[in-house]
Amino acid sequence: MLAEFDGDLNFSDGVSWGTFYSFECAEDVPFMTPATLATADQSFPAPIRADEDVGQQAAFGECQRWGVTKAADGEKAPVVSDIPTMVLEGEYDPVTPPSQGDLAAQTLKNSVIFRFPAMGHGVFIYNFTPCASQIFQAFVDHPQQKPDGSCTTRLPEPAFT
Repeated sequence: MLAEFDGDLNFSDGVSWGTFYSFECAEDVPFMTPATLATADQSFPAPIRADEDVGQQAAFGECQRWGVTKAADGEKAPVVSDIPTMVLEGEYDPVTPPSQGDLAAQTLKNSVIFRFPAMGHGVFIYNFTPCASQIFQAFVDHPQQKPDGSCTTRLPEPAFT
């Protein structure tokens, strides 16, 4: 069976595609239909729309081959909690854009949000900065207090060359 996915299981870029497909095929794809994808695709600019549509439509076939069980319908319900929670958002995150962090925080009673300018996905993991480290450590040390996030205002915009 793994031979079918030879190109999909390349770990050289640091992404575990097996893990990706296991989650994607259990938690996302089974809740989509071609019609919902077509509606969502309308949010993309026309030059991007065709490529995005092809990629998403291909997920249906990939997931049939991957063969994981669909997650329970409750997986799509928002988490409701009063546990202190910190949400770190990258301004340019294409995977989980800031709007999704904002949405998640709505049902997390004791949440704090920090948006990092000029950063993408994985603010603390992939875009590690001393600023993110300071905020994270302050939150771990005192989860009931909102950490000082003023360092985010001093982070530079990306340099496009």
